[in-house]
Amino acid sequence: MNPKVKEVVTTVFITLVIMIAMIWGRTYYSQWKQFDIGEEAFKKRDFRGAITGYESAIHMYTPGSGMVKTSIDKLWQIGEIFERQNQSDWALLAYRSLRSSLYSARSFYTPYPEWIERCDKKIASILAVKEGPAALNPPNPPRK
Repeated sequence: MNPKVKEVVTTVFITLVIMIAMIWGRTYYSQWKQFDIGEEAFKKRDFRGAITGYESAIHMYTPGSGMVKTSIDKLWQIGEIFERQNQSDWALLAYRSLRSSLYSARSFYTPYPEWIERCDKKIASILAVKEGPAALNPPNPPRK
């Protein structure tokens, strides 16, 4: 290979690696900050604030991050807390936040697809109790 071409290929490769590392690092840092916000709110039993922090941490998805898995677990736990307190609207918010956060993290694959399915089932059961079975299958709109 021509030494000049080899130098250009090496430079491009190194530049790409540095750019990817910078993007990953920035995303990981943002994820950590949002996770920390969620943790602080959770400790204070400010579950509404914790939902926001954990949801944002999941949005900053980086493969293999333990913060994402912990955020998923905490959002589920918050939903269950609100369910036990008969606050179905807030429980729905927690479960829907979890589900939408996981959908937003999709790229080449969907991380934690089993959690999306769990959220769908939980949301459906809450809606069935809250609004009755008709809420799950709304009637078709009339055709013109």
